[in-house]
Amino acid sequence: LMGQVNQTWTLKGNEHLSDGNIDFEHIEVAQVVSGNASIDAGNTSGSGNDAFTVFGSGAVNVNAQGIDFYSVNSVTLDTTDTVTDDNTGTYAYELESDSAMNVLGISFSSGAFGNFNWGTNDTLALSDNHNIATDTLINAKNAQLLGSAGVDTFTVTDSNALDFTLGNQNLVKFSNVSTVDALGGTDIVTGSLGTDWLLTGTDNQAINHGITFDGVQQLVANNAGVVALDGASETFIINGAGNVDVHNGVVANKMNITGLNKVTLKDGEDSVSDSADLDYVLSSDTIMSVGGIEFNGLAVQSNYGWGAGDTLALASGHSVSGTVAAS
Repeated sequence: LMGQVNQTWTLKGNEHLSDGNIDFEHIEVAQVVSGNASIDAGNTSGSGNDAFTVFGSGAVNVNAQGIDFYSVNSVTLDTTDTVTDDNTGTYAYELESDSAMNVLGISFSSGAFGNFNWGTNDTLALSDNHNIATDTLINAKNAQLLGSAGVDTFTVTDSNALDFTLGNQNLVKFSNVSTVDALGGTDIVTGSLGTDWLLTGTDNQAINHGITFDGVQQLVANNAGVVALDGASETFIINGAGNVDVHNGVVANKMNITGLNKVTLKDGEDSVSDSADLDYVLSSDTIMSVGGIEFNGLAVQSNYGWGAGDTLALASGHSVSGTVAAS
């Protein structure tokens, strides 16, 4: 069936649609002469429960009720309709409101988040100007959650769960999150209460409560510490109270971590230095404290990077043995 320029199709049922004036039955393909097609499957269309499948290759954009629709740019749903993709690659889903999203350049409106079936191989993002209601809970279904090029704030709240605020937009809650790509910009990620950050050996990447964050610059430890990766040779620079930078050899790719109370290191791999005049207190052959942070794992006799301008002291009841190099 060939529609007019910028045709709006009304979906009526299985292989059944209307161009607004004429009903057509036993239709398998719907095209337009030129421009884009719109599909109305809303409450008044009479089509019932529709299952839309988005295709990422070829000229067919969407299939529903046995009809292949071409050149589609918008679909009006009702809250019982479902939307999925053909699982042939990574689809980018962008959420615009409590009932609208965009995927493959097609705007779906008047639907329900629970019926939008992104998944593990897909990405999920918030539109820069989204108006999703504050504290709305969305199931990420293990799709990779994307930040923006601007200021993003993530707070891990539980296992594979977080709050996400994009710029000055409303806070949105996500469950079943496994990976987040912050996409640069100025991002702040706060870990779950009492849960240590785990480094991965990759610059600007860390794990908290089951969620791997990529492309982050600022981490906040929430009454917790950070654990270095075995075999990664990470470099820590102490800036002051609870504050360190860490990188894997490229200073420009450093992450700043604040709120720290402990750093667990790997002897013979990691290094520690400072960017200020600080007071170091040694407790054992592998433990020292500075700026309210306990560092554990390196030999205090030679591997911590204090020097001129710093002070060095032994803790009461310490168990340090051998000779400690003061510089």
